[in-house]
Amino acid sequence: MEEDGFGILGGRSEIQRLTRCPPRLAGLLIGCLFLFTSCSGEAVGLPQWGAPSAHAQLIQSEFNVLAQDYVLPLDPAVLGLATSSGLYDAVRAQLGEAAAAHFPYVSYQGTAANVRIEIARQYELAREQYPQINGRNLAYTAMQRMAQSVGDCHTNFFTPQEFQEQQAELQGKVQFGGIGATLQDRPGATPLIGEVFPGLPAAKAGLHRGDAIVRVDGKSVKGLTAAQVVKLIRGPVGTVVQLDVEREGAGLLHFSITRASVTPPPLIAQVLTAHGQQIGYVHIFSFSSEMPGDLQQALNDFEGRNITEWIIDLRDNGGGTVQALEQAAGLLLPPGPIAILRNRNGQERRLDTTGAPLPALSRLVVLVNGSTASASEIMAAALRERGRAEIVGSQTAGCVAVGDLHLLADGSAIEYAADRVYTPVRGQLLNGVGVHPDVVVNTTVNDLAANRDPQLNAAVQVVEGRTVVEQQSQTSKAISQASISKPLLQLGQLGS
Repeated sequence: MEEDGFGILGGRSEIQRLTRCPPRLAGLLIGCLFLFTSCSGEAVGLPQWGAPSAHAQLIQSEFNVLAQDYVLPLDPAVLGLATSSGLYDAVRAQLGEAAAAHFPYVSYQGTAANVRIEIARQYELAREQYPQINGRNLAYTAMQRMAQSVGDCHTNFFTPQEFQEQQAELQGKVQFGGIGATLQDRPGATPLIGEVFPGLPAAKAGLHRGDAIVRVDGKSVKGLTAAQVVKLIRGPVGTVVQLDVEREGAGLLHFSITRASVTPPPLIAQVLTAHGQQIGYVHIFSFSSEMPGDLQQALNDFEGRNITEWIIDLRDNGGGTVQALEQAAGLLLPPGPIAILRNRNGQERRLDTTGAPLPALSRLVVLVNGSTASASEIMAAALRERGRAEIVGSQTAGCVAVGDLHLLADGSAIEYAADRVYTPVRGQLLNGVGVHPDVVVNTTVNDLAANRDPQLNAAVQVVEGRTVVEQQSQTSKAISQASISKPLLQLGQLGS
């Protein structure tokens, strides 16, 4: 998967951007660190080395970035111990507990400069003691663990291949052999089909939103995450994947689907019809470079149809680039701030909209959920604070920062939070807090399985001005259970 690479520090990306929010691992500094001793229990002294190897320099480069540029000061010793934990885990995973028990203990103390030296020395000693372990894999495991130790959803290490895939996603150029559907994790059970994209193999085969994946190519997916199941479903274009799914009311169904070249769209635009009223609906999946142009086309289409009430769906949107955020916000907000940024030194600057908003909009509702993160949280907060929209759904992820990207010489990269983000009017910190909807509606696993969308139904009712049945506070309202149980509204494709 990874590529061999040599050399020291690469260059910082010229494009500052909002990082996406991948799932995080818990328990970063594990209790096994006490095993870093010799058989006698004494600390092992590290020998003197010459210049660090290329892979040791990569680890040092990541340490430099986090110690010097992360938005808040970090303890160098914590970064060092996390690196040790990664090295230890790589040894234990490949050689077992017995071999890992002899891993040398290093006392990471003193200045950042001292910790930097010790990191390289411990890597070199590990390479000498365990020569059968690939040096690149050893370094990458250490670097991943160091990034995780920060405990920030915007700080991540990418191998060369992961970095290329991430950049392709941000540029809207992801392409793979798949079926054209998203999967959602379901705690304690197999994943569910989420979005089914029109015109692609999943839709043509008849897969539905809410179908539960049971087997892929005859193998049970019990216990696997949605991401793991996605990897099983993807494959070469033209090959066939066999899916067994459970559908509420229909039982176990079998599908034989031929994979096609799939490029996930940045958004889907539709017209909702409710009580004879047409409502423009746009589900934005990511803030990629291509998204603002597609959004403008969709909104222009609404204007051409004299549709002046819109719903912007930001559910399950993990963010994207700053540029896409500014351009998209400029279609919905007049010139002005959408966020306040504050860096490590306390210096502030504003993110502002660009362009001019489309004039036809008379009412706007924004849909959010617990997987609404980063750029999409900034968008939702800005639209509400500047009086442009009401927010419907559930509490957002609270994973918000503007990040920088530091490229390393072998093609790997470290991204990290460079600026804290505050809302444009009230100045409220978003990271760790998120956006609390004006109208709170939760979607349950049973809703997904039954192909119900109570949040979308509630958003339509807000647009119609008839949804709020219980005033909880000035900023929080509730939807009655009777309203939540209404079936999914009829969707009509734009242009149909």
